[in-house]
Amino acid sequence: MIKILSMSFSTTLLTTENSFSSGDRAGNQLKNMSAGRQEAFDHFRRDNPINQKLEEHKRILKQRFTEAKTLGEETNECRNRINHMKSQYEQMHLRLAAQLTQDEIEKNQELNKLRSTMEREQTKYRECFNRLKNMKQEIEHIQHVIEKDRLQMLKEFDDWWDQQSEQAEQQRELLEVKPTKTNNDQSRQSTASFQMERSSASNSVDRPSSQQWNLPLTGDKKTDDDILAFANARQRILSQTHK
Repeated sequence: MIKILSMSFSTTLLTTENSFSSGDRAGNQLKNMSAGRQEAFDHFRRDNPINQKLEEHKRILKQRFTEAKTLGEETNECRNRINHMKSQYEQMHLRLAAQLTQDEIEKNQELNKLRSTMEREQTKYRECFNRLKNMKQEIEHIQHVIEKDRLQMLKEFDDWWDQQSEQAEQQRELLEVKPTKTNNDQSRQSTASFQMERSSASNSVDRPSSQQWNLPLTGDKKTDDDILAFANARQRILSQTHK
Protein backbone atom coordinates (compact mmCIF):
# COMPACT_ATOMS: atom_id res chain seq x y z
CA MET A 1 0.00 0.00 0.00
CA ILE A 2 2.85 2.40 0.84
CA LYS A 3 4.51 1.71 -2.51
CA ILE A 4 1.24 2.38 -4.33
CA LEU A 5 0.84 5.73 -2.58
CA SER A 6 4.43 6.70 -3.38
CA MET A 7 4.03 5.80 -7.06
CA SER A 8 0.82 7.83 -7.21
CA PHE A 9 2.60 10.87 -5.75
CA SER A 10 5.49 10.56 -8.20
CA THR A 11 3.20 10.30 -11.22
CA THR A 12 1.13 13.28 -10.15
CA LEU A 13 4.23 15.37 -9.50
CA LEU A 14 5.43 14.86 -13.07
CA THR A 15 2.11 16.00 -14.52
CA THR A 16 1.99 19.06 -12.26
CA GLU A 17 5.40 20.51 -13.21
CA ASN A 18 3.68 22.07 -16.23
CA SER A 19 0.80 24.44 -15.47
CA PHE A 20 -1.20 23.01 -18.35
CA SER A 21 -0.36 19.37 -18.91
CA SER A 22 -1.97 17.52 -21.81
CA GLY A 23 -3.60 14.99 -19.50
CA ASP A 24 -6.35 17.25 -18.13
CA ARG A 25 -9.24 19.26 -19.58
CA ALA A 26 -7.42 22.60 -19.47
CA GLY A 27 -4.33 21.08 -21.08
CA ASN A 28 -6.40 19.57 -23.89
CA GLN A 29 -8.07 22.92 -24.59
CA LEU A 30 -4.71 24.65 -24.82
CA LYS A 31 -3.33 21.89 -27.03
CA ASN A 32 -6.15 22.43 -29.54
CA MET A 33 -5.42 26.18 -29.86
CA SER A 34 -3.69 27.59 -32.92
CA ALA A 35 -0.07 28.70 -32.50
CA GLY A 36 -1.05 32.38 -32.60
CA ARG A 37 -3.78 31.90 -30.02
CA GLN A 38 -1.43 30.00 -27.71
CA GLU A 39 1.08 32.85 -27.90
CA ALA A 40 -1.67 35.34 -27.06
CA PHE A 41 -2.69 33.15 -24.10
CA ASP A 42 0.90 33.09 -22.80
CA HIS A 43 0.88 36.90 -22.76
CA PHE A 44 -2.61 37.01 -21.24
CA ARG A 45 -1.90 34.74 -18.28
CA ARG A 46 1.34 36.43 -17.15
CA ASP A 47 -0.43 39.27 -15.35
CA ASN A 48 -3.69 37.45 -14.67
CA PRO A 49 -4.55 37.28 -10.91
CA ILE A 50 -5.74 33.69 -11.31
CA ASN A 51 -2.31 32.71 -12.64
CA GLN A 52 -0.72 34.10 -9.46
CA LYS A 53 -3.06 31.91 -7.36
CA LEU A 54 -2.28 28.98 -9.63
CA GLU A 55 1.46 29.35 -9.15
CA GLU A 56 1.01 29.57 -5.36
CA HIS A 57 -1.08 26.38 -5.33
CA LYS A 58 1.55 24.66 -7.46
CA ARG A 59 4.23 25.72 -4.96
CA ILE A 60 2.22 24.28 -2.05
CA LEU A 61 1.51 21.10 -4.00
CA LYS A 62 5.19 20.57 -4.78
CA GLN A 63 6.00 21.07 -1.10
CA ARG A 64 3.39 18.48 -0.12
CA PHE A 65 4.84 16.05 -2.64
CA THR A 66 8.28 16.43 -1.04
CA GLU A 67 6.83 15.88 2.43
CA ALA A 68 4.85 12.85 1.25
CA LYS A 69 7.93 11.33 -0.36
CA THR A 70 9.94 11.75 2.84
CA LEU A 71 7.11 10.34 4.95
CA GLY A 72 6.67 7.41 2.57
CA GLU A 73 10.36 6.54 2.84
CA GLU A 74 10.18 6.77 6.63
CA THR A 75 7.12 4.50 6.69
CA ASN A 76 8.83 1.92 4.50
CA GLU A 77 11.92 1.94 6.72
CA CYS A 78 9.72 1.49 9.78
CA ARG A 79 7.99 -1.49 8.16
CA ASN A 80 11.34 -3.07 7.28
CA ARG A 81 12.51 -2.72 10.90
CA ILE A 82 9.30 -4.36 12.11
CA ASN A 83 9.79 -7.31 9.75
CA HIS A 84 13.40 -7.70 10.89
CA MET A 85 12.46 -7.62 14.59
CA LYS A 86 9.61 -10.03 13.98
CA SER A 87 12.04 -12.52 12.49
CA GLN A 88 14.41 -12.05 15.46
CA TYR A 89 11.58 -12.53 17.91
CA GLU A 90 10.42 -15.77 16.31
CA GLN A 91 13.93 -17.22 16.24
CA MET A 92 14.57 -16.24 19.86
CA HIS A 93 11.25 -17.67 20.95
CA LEU A 94 12.04 -21.00 19.28
CA ARG A 95 15.47 -21.13 20.90
CA LEU A 96 14.10 -20.37 24.38
CA ALA A 97 11.25 -22.85 23.94
CA ALA A 98 13.80 -25.64 23.68
CA GLN A 99 15.42 -24.60 26.95
CA LEU A 100 12.77 -23.02 29.18
CA THR A 101 9.23 -23.54 30.31
CA GLN A 102 6.45 -21.32 28.98
CA ASP A 103 6.36 -19.35 32.23
CA GLU A 104 10.12 -18.74 32.04
CA ILE A 105 9.85 -17.66 28.39
CA GLU A 106 7.21 -15.09 29.24
CA LYS A 107 9.48 -13.65 31.95
CA ASN A 108 12.57 -13.55 29.74
CA GLN A 109 13.81 -9.95 29.75
CA GLU A 110 15.58 -10.04 26.39
CA LEU A 111 12.51 -11.42 24.64
CA ASN A 112 10.18 -8.95 26.37
CA LYS A 113 12.47 -6.03 25.45
CA LEU A 114 12.43 -7.05 21.80
CA ARG A 115 8.66 -7.41 21.86
CA SER A 116 8.24 -3.93 23.41
CA THR A 117 10.52 -2.36 20.79
CA MET A 118 8.58 -4.07 18.02
CA GLU A 119 5.26 -2.81 19.41
CA ARG A 120 6.57 0.78 19.49
CA GLU A 121 7.65 0.47 15.88
CA GLN A 122 4.24 -0.88 14.92
CA THR A 123 2.57 2.12 16.59
CA LYS A 124 4.90 4.49 14.75
CA TYR A 125 4.19 2.69 11.47
CA ARG A 126 0.41 3.09 11.87
CA GLU A 127 0.83 6.80 12.65
CA CYS A 128 3.03 7.37 9.58
CA PHE A 129 0.68 5.41 7.37
CA ASN A 130 -2.36 7.41 8.51
CA ARG A 131 -0.50 10.69 7.99
CA LEU A 132 0.42 9.56 4.50
CA LYS A 133 -3.22 8.78 3.68
CA ASN A 134 -4.34 12.18 4.96
CA MET A 135 -1.62 13.88 2.96
CA LYS A 136 -2.80 12.08 -0.16
CA GLN A 137 -6.29 13.51 0.35
CA GLU A 138 -4.84 17.00 0.81
CA ILE A 139 -2.80 16.66 -2.39
CA GLU A 140 -5.86 15.54 -4.35
CA HIS A 141 -7.79 18.57 -3.05
CA ILE A 142 -5.03 20.96 -4.14
CA GLN A 143 -4.96 19.29 -7.55
CA HIS A 144 -8.70 19.87 -7.85
CA VAL A 145 -8.27 23.56 -7.00
CA ILE A 146 -5.47 23.89 -9.57
CA GLU A 147 -7.61 22.35 -12.30
CA LYS A 148 -10.47 24.68 -11.39
CA ASP A 149 -8.14 27.70 -11.60
CA ARG A 150 -6.85 26.57 -15.00
CA LEU A 151 -10.34 26.22 -16.45
CA GLN A 152 -11.41 29.59 -15.04
CA MET A 153 -8.41 31.34 -16.56
CA LEU A 154 -9.07 29.71 -19.94
CA LYS A 155 -12.70 30.88 -19.80
CA GLU A 156 -11.60 34.46 -19.10
CA PHE A 157 -9.11 34.25 -21.96
CA ASP A 158 -11.79 32.94 -24.34
CA ASP A 159 -14.07 35.85 -23.44
CA TRP A 160 -11.23 38.31 -23.91
CA TRP A 161 -10.21 36.74 -27.21
CA ASP A 162 -13.78 36.94 -28.52
CA GLN A 163 -13.79 40.67 -27.76
CA GLN A 164 -10.52 41.13 -29.64
CA SER A 165 -11.86 39.11 -32.58
CA GLU A 166 -14.99 41.24 -32.70
CA GLN A 167 -12.91 44.42 -32.78
CA ALA A 168 -10.71 42.93 -35.51
CA GLU A 169 -13.82 42.13 -37.57
CA GLN A 170 -15.00 45.73 -37.24
CA GLN A 171 -11.59 47.00 -38.34
CA ARG A 172 -11.64 44.64 -41.31
CA GLU A 173 -15.03 45.91 -42.39
CA LEU A 174 -13.73 49.48 -42.24
CA LEU A 175 -10.76 48.54 -44.39
CA GLU A 176 -13.02 46.92 -46.99
CA VAL A 177 -15.41 49.91 -47.39
CA LYS A 178 -15.37 51.10 -51.04
CA PRO A 179 -15.96 54.84 -51.82
CA THR A 180 -18.58 55.66 -54.51
CA LYS A 181 -17.15 59.00 -55.70
CA THR A 182 -15.18 59.79 -58.89
CA ASN A 183 -11.73 58.33 -59.42
CA ASN A 184 -9.93 61.58 -58.46
CA ASP A 185 -12.11 62.10 -55.39
CA GLN A 186 -11.79 58.43 -54.58
CA SER A 187 -8.00 58.61 -54.76
CA ARG A 188 -7.82 61.73 -52.56
CA GLN A 189 -10.29 60.28 -50.06
CA SER A 190 -8.47 56.94 -49.89
CA THR A 191 -5.14 58.71 -49.30
CA ALA A 192 -6.64 60.92 -46.58
CA SER A 193 -8.39 57.96 -44.93
CA PHE A 194 -5.21 55.92 -44.97
CA GLN A 195 -3.23 58.76 -43.38
CA MET A 196 -5.91 59.25 -40.71
CA GLU A 197 -5.93 55.52 -39.95
CA ARG A 198 -2.15 55.48 -39.58
CA SER A 199 -2.25 58.56 -37.34
CA SER A 200 -5.04 57.10 -35.22
CA ALA A 201 -3.27 53.74 -34.99
CA SER A 202 -0.02 55.34 -33.88
CA ASN A 203 -1.83 57.10 -30.99
CA SER A 204 -3.89 54.12 -29.84
CA VAL A 205 -2.86 50.56 -29.06
CA ASP A 206 -6.46 49.40 -29.04
CA ARG A 207 -7.11 49.72 -32.76
CA PRO A 208 -4.16 48.53 -34.85
CA SER A 209 -4.72 47.93 -38.57
CA SER A 210 -3.00 45.67 -41.06
CA GLN A 211 -1.09 48.71 -42.45
CA GLN A 212 0.19 49.67 -38.99
CA TRP A 213 1.56 46.21 -38.35
CA ASN A 214 2.55 45.57 -41.96
CA LEU A 215 0.59 42.32 -41.69
CA PRO A 216 0.04 40.38 -44.93
CA LEU A 217 -3.69 39.64 -45.24
CA THR A 218 -4.47 36.38 -46.99
CA GLY A 219 -7.87 37.26 -48.41
CA ASP A 220 -9.49 34.54 -46.34
CA LYS A 221 -11.91 36.22 -43.93
CA LYS A 222 -11.45 33.79 -41.02
CA THR A 223 -7.65 33.77 -41.29
CA ASP A 224 -7.42 37.56 -41.63
CA ASP A 225 -9.71 38.03 -38.61
CA ASP A 226 -7.44 35.77 -36.59
CA ILE A 227 -4.36 37.75 -37.68
CA LEU A 228 -5.90 41.11 -36.77
CA ALA A 229 -7.27 39.78 -33.47
CA PHE A 230 -3.88 38.45 -32.43
CA ALA A 231 -2.11 41.72 -33.37
CA ASN A 232 -4.70 43.71 -31.41
CA ALA A 233 -4.49 41.37 -28.39
CA ARG A 234 -0.71 41.34 -28.31
CA GLN A 235 -0.47 45.14 -28.52
CA ARG A 236 -2.96 45.48 -25.64
CA ILE A 237 -0.85 43.22 -23.45
CA LEU A 238 2.38 44.98 -24.36
CA SER A 239 0.85 48.37 -23.58
CA GLN A 240 -0.30 47.13 -20.14
CA THR A 241 3.16 45.71 -19.46
CA HIS A 242 4.88 49.06 -20.21
CA LYS A 243 2.52 51.09 -18.03
